[in-house]
Amino acid sequence: MEDWEPSDGFEVLEPGRSSHPAHTFRISTRDLARFGLLYARNGRWNGTQIIPADFIKESTTPHTDLGEGDGYGFMWWTHRAGTHPPEYPALAPFDLFVARGTGGQAIFVIPAADMVIVHRGDTDYGRGIARPVVMRIADRILAGRRGEPRAIPALKPLEAVPLASQAPPIPPQRYIPVNAASLTRLTGAYEFAPDAVARVWVHDGRLFMFMPGEGEAELFALSPDEFTLRVIPGVSVRFEPRRGPVSGVTVVMRGRTMRARKR
Repeated sequence: MEDWEPSDGFEVLEPGRSSHPAHTFRISTRDLARFGLLYARNGRWNGTQIIPADFIKESTTPHTDLGEGDGYGFMWWTHRAGTHPPEYPALAPFDLFVARGTGGQAIFVIPAADMVIVHRGDTDYGRGIARPVVMRIADRILAGRRGEPRAIPALKPLEAVPLASQAPPIPPQRYIPVNAASLTRLTGAYEFAPDAVARVWVHDGRLFMFMPGEGEAELFALSPDEFTLRVIPGVSVRFEPRRGPVSGVTVVMRGRTMRARKR
């Protein structure tokens, strides 16, 4: 890996749903491509067997049959040749396996085409890409790769052009510890509307919030009364008032400001 650091990974625990946390990580496009290429090369890298070839085969073999040619191995989704939907004609002749993440992140490994395709979505700003769109992009790339090459190709320098919709990088956050008494003070039910009630509770010394329509997530303290999420950057959860009994909470998420009173 060239860009990845251990600090780029963290646990996402949803104690209301499972006692087992998800282990999420942020990886650059080129590092994802390296990982896909390692699997495409049956675990070999520069002549060295990094992962046993038998494990590569076992992990990319479907152990769960999802029907219609789709399956699931060890963290890889598998797709059998001849069973792809008709809207993906270039992928149709190939067996392939895919690693998928939040918001359209994906690594396509197509061994028979000697090809690895990486796709990423802008999850920092909640601008994910739907799976059918990602599949269509991979299909078009593969179609271009298999075309007849020009006898004398025209070459020109590659020029990077920023997208008009490109958003600024999310600034790094510094979280602070909050003592148990302060966390307990924030717990309870918060009513945004009669049919929209949030819940805040402490689990194993950590603060969690369930938001109607969004699910539950751990809150990380920026100050004793203001928190944010790691799973959705840019979210602000501010409890009011700063001192004394808490009477309400203000949540800013995806450009919306929502206020709730504590029951």
